[in-house]
Amino acid sequence: MNAIFTFDRQKEMVPMWIIGAMLNVFLNLLFIPSIGMVGAAITSLLSQILVTGVFWYKMNKINSFNLFRHASSIIKGTLLVGLGMLAMNSFGVPFLLMVLLSILIYLGALVFFKDPTLKDILKIMGMHY
Repeated sequence: MNAIFTFDRQKEMVPMWIIGAMLNVFLNLLFIPSIGMVGAAITSLLSQILVTGVFWYKMNKINSFNLFRHASSIIKGTLLVGLGMLAMNSFGVPFLLMVLLSILIYLGALVFFKDPTLKDILKIMGMHY
C-alpha cells in the first residue's frame, strides 16, 4: 500500500477504502445478528482481505512485482522454525533462548536453501555474503 504513495497515486485508494468500509458495514448487518462478535470479526477480516487484494492488484498494474518469488524457501524455513520451536518447547527451553535459536534456525535455513533474501538482509546491514 505504501508503494502507491511512492507513485503519487494515493487518491485512487480513497474509493477502495470507502467500498471496503461500506462492505464491512453491510456484512456486519448480515452476520452480527446471527453470530455476534464472531460475525464482526469475520466481516472485518473479509473486508480487509478484499481491500488488500484490490490494493495488490492496483499496485501490480502500476509497477509489476512478484510477491512469491522466494516463497518456497521462506515457507520451508518457517516450517523448520515452527518444528524447532515445538521441539524446544517440549524440552522446556526458556523463551528468550528459544527466540534466539529460532532466528539462527531461520537464517541457517536461508543459507541451506540458497535463498537470495539472506543476501538482501546482509546488504541492508552493510555486510557481504
